[in-house]
Amino acid sequence: MLATLAFAAMGMIPGSLGMYMAENYPNHLRALGSGASSISQRLSSVVGPSLVGLILPHYGVDGVFAMFAVFAVIGGVTCALFSLETAGKTHEQLSPVKPAARTN
Repeated sequence: MLATLAFAAMGMIPGSLGMYMAENYPNHLRALGSGASSISQRLSSVVGPSLVGLILPHYGVDGVFAMFAVFAVIGGVTCALFSLETAGKTHEQLSPVKPAARTN
């Protein structure tokens, strides 16, 4: 039962990250930013199991959990330092459009 709940929770993470990422990029860069975020998630899906395969024989299960803990702490610190609060704000407030330069 716990494994099923964990699997369901892991399936919700990419969707929620995608929605949050879309709010953080200006309108003209939103597709590029969301794509870069998706690429990093997919690369992590490739690198993560490979790292588990390297760490498990040398450090055991404790080493694997320590590795995931380190990545979680790095992610938490990154979010604490660089994330924007988006609750209750419109896209226009989050990424205001600069007026076009006048040409004569």
